Amino acid sequence: MRIISIRPGTTEPDADEAEHAFATAAAFRVAAARAIETKVVNDKFQSAHVPAVVCAAFSVELGMKARIISDGNRAEYKKLKGTASHSLLALFHLLSKDDQNWFIEGSGHEKAKFMEALDAVSSAFVDWRYVYEQAERAINFSFLSKLSELATTLPAAP
Repeated sequence: MRIISIRPGTTEPDADEAEHAFATAAAFRVAAARAIETKVVNDKFQSAHVPAVVCAAFSVELGMKARIISDGNRAEYKKLKGTASHSLLALFHLLSKDDQNWFIEGSGHEKAKFMEALDAVSSAFVDWRYVYEQAERAINFSFLSKLSELATTLPAAP
């Protein structure tokens, strides 16, 4: 099987990249939802919780990056190096105020509680890819899933 991902080609490279990132974020959200499901196979429960966390976190990251690019701030997020480029908290601070409010209000939390919860899941993409190196790891998957939903949903037009 051959899989191809084609970025739209128009005269607006930033818009193309933002659209492609947004579509990819939505695909990772679907992957997270499927991975978190528990199934019975040969009388044994199976689930893929760690990949679900990684996919959900990457979905949020790509959704935030799509918004940042769409707002014309690509250069700002490109300055982030190493693991900082995956930090949901760092990316959140690069979002427009409207987008920040979209996430905060959509989460159902007050801003302080939202920021605390965001900080707690901020490095999930990096941390959970290497979860086997840790004795124990826990995450608020409900909050991360909500962020993924918000990251892959556009606000309704006023």
